[in-house]
Amino acid sequence: MEKEIIKEEREVVIDGVKEEIIEGAISAFKKYGYTKVTMQDISKEAGKVRSTVYKYFDNKAEVLNAMCAKTMASILNDCAEVISKRRSLSANIEQYFRRKLEKIRALVVNYELLVNDLKADPSLIIIQTRCMMNEELLLIGNIISWAIENEDIKPLNDEDRAFLAETLQTAFRSFEMDVILFGRFPNYEEKLSWLAQMLQKGLS
Repeated sequence: MEKEIIKEEREVVIDGVKEEIIEGAISAFKKYGYTKVTMQDISKEAGKVRSTVYKYFDNKAEVLNAMCAKTMASILNDCAEVISKRRSLSANIEQYFRRKLEKIRALVVNYELLVNDLKADPSLIIIQTRCMMNEELLLIGNIISWAIENEDIKPLNDEDRAFLAETLQTAFRSFEMDVILFGRFPNYEEKLSWLAQMLQKGLS
């Protein structure tokens, strides 16, 4: 029993060190972007020697993956707070993607150098946002299920629900890229509201 407790305490310490490295990486990526940042920069910002950083991450790409996974999880948690079973489909869709866009736009401002580097290789952006896709599909699936229960839209079988959730995710993902990375649709709030209402009307 005592050995198990010691093991649990050790795991907590290890996880704590990893979190400190990720927090240091956040500061390093803000300062230097992705192209210029080095593992030495990350270790310095984290207050760790490089050998400690290398125990957890082989390179800066892995550090970026971990940082983005943590950031995206936080964004999804915030988005989950603005949707509700009591709201209509259009209201949930609009509120969810509005909050998501607000959060991501704030990241773009805070991580200007990093975002500029990622823009040069769009595949990196796709990789970094892929970590949230499954979790987001669950949230969108909930929105659709609530809409059916509330009779906002017609009943759908499981296959059609899954297809609709993935279609919405793909469509709005493209919309988000246009808004955030390419500066299109400056009045995106109005467009978002229009899309959400059109969607509900089409499914009613």
